[in-house]
Amino acid sequence: MTRNRIKYLRRVRASELLRDPANYRRHTTAQKSALAAVFEEFGFAGAAIARETPEGLLLIDGHLRADEAGDAEIPVLVLDVTEAEAKTLLAVLDPLADMAELDHDALSRLVEGMAFDSDAITKLLADLLGSTPGGAATPEKGEEEPFVLLRHRSRRKFPATQAEIHALWAALNWYVDTNTRPEGFVSWLLERARATGSLAAQASPPR
Repeated sequence: MTRNRIKYLRRVRASELLRDPANYRRHTTAQKSALAAVFEEFGFAGAAIARETPEGLLLIDGHLRADEAGDAEIPVLVLDVTEAEAKTLLAVLDPLADMAELDHDALSRLVEGMAFDSDAITKLLADLLGSTPGGAATPEKGEEEPFVLLRHRSRRKFPATQAEIHALWAALNWYVDTNTRPEGFVSWLLERARATGSLAAQASPPR
């Protein structure tokens, strides 16, 4: 039988949680922006993981959440693990999640018609939709299928073909490379697209 190593759930000020200096994950600005947007839109929907030490609760998982939460109270699952077991969990939890394969069709069905206030969340999902295993997105062969692009909170829908979606991905890469505020991509794109009501003429980056 699998052991339950969770001792209890506590709400703790994020600033009081100890960070493990052995944490090897380095979080990008885009990831921080996306997490902050998730907090703003949904609040806390998951718990950090920690273990008890004489100095206080030492994080095993949830370092970025704790950093972004500041002095706010966050839910923390406290585990009954040794120091060595905690180090192993720190080493393997994120890589285990990364081993999952992305089903692009299932993700497309899941997010179709969703709308967000945040450009960061929209970009995060656009990145996932535009990625393919082993490299950048490439157009599919055969007949193009209709596709509804993720919407911003404006509620406007902009129909696009698969080829236009791949062009949109190229435009996103161009925008991120040439702008200091990549989170403004969706607003920039929608402003360009409103004139025609379609992404057809707007998906390619400016020459």
